[in-house]
Amino acid sequence: MRTPLARFELARFVRERRSRLVPTRAELRATPRRRVSGLTRKEVAARAGVSFTWYSWLEMGREVRFTPATLRSIARALALNSDETAYLLALDADPNAANPFHPTGDVDAATLAGLVEGYRDGPAYVVNRRWNVVASNGHARSIYGFVPSDRIEENVVFRLLHDSRLRAVHQDPDGMAESVAGLIRFNYADDPESPELVEFVARLSSDPRFSAAWNRYSVRTFIPIRVRVRRGGAFMRFIYVGFSVGSRGHQTLVFHLPADDATRKALR
Repeated sequence: MRTPLARFELARFVRERRSRLVPTRAELRATPRRRVSGLTRKEVAARAGVSFTWYSWLEMGREVRFTPATLRSIARALALNSDETAYLLALDADPNAANPFHPTGDVDAATLAGLVEGYRDGPAYVVNRRWNVVASNGHARSIYGFVPSDRIEENVVFRLLHDSRLRAVHQDPDGMAESVAGLIRFNYADDPESPELVEFVARLSSDPRFSAAWNRYSVRTFIPIRVRVRRGGAFMRFIYVGFSVGSRGHQTLVFHLPADDATRKALR
C-alpha cells in the first residue's frame, strides 16, 4: 500500500462490498445472531484464507503487508467483478507509475485535438479525470453537445443528471451517469482523497442519484461497451472504446465505433 489515504479508501471499499454479500447456510448456522448486514469479517477472512486479525486490520485501514495474490484472494472472497478487482489492485499500485490497466502515451493537447477532430466515423472526444471534456469532434458536438470546458455545468456526469438534451440521447441516463462515476472513481485510485475529486464529489452529491451511486462504491474500468443513442426518431448503435493518454493516464480518449450499417448511414 503506497499511501495512508489509499489504505483508507481500500478499507472503505472492502467494508462496503462485504456488506452486500449473502451468507451461506453453513455461515448462517455458525453465526445465527448477526449484528451486521452481509458477511462478518471472520467469514470473509475464512473465505480468503487469511487470518481474522490481518483482515480486520485491513478493514481498519491499518498498515499491513500483502501481495497482489493476497488481494486477489480478498477479491474472490468478496465476489468482486473484474472492474472491482482491478480497482482493488490499483489502490495498491505505485502512485508515481503510469496507469497499469490501460495503454498510455505522451500526446500533447494540440495533437490530441487534431486526432479527435480527424475522426469522422462517429463521435470522439477527450475527457480529463473528472470527465470534463478537453476536446471533441463534430459528431460529439452535434449528438451530445460536448464542448471543451472546465465548468461543472458542462461536466459529463452533471449533464447526464441535469441536462434534458443529453438525457434524451441516452436510453438510461442515470445508469450512464453511474457508469461514468465508476470510471471517475477508478481514475483516482492513485489519489482517492485528491482535493479536486473531493470538491467534484461535493458539488454533485446534492443530487441524490449521484450520491447514492457514489456511496455504493460503483467502480469500473473502460472496457468496450455497446450502447444505443437516440438521434431524431431513430437509434444509433455504437461500441465505446477508451484509451488512457498522457504520462500518467489522466486523460481518456474515447472513440464511438458504429456498430451497424444503419448507424454509419445516419452519420453520413
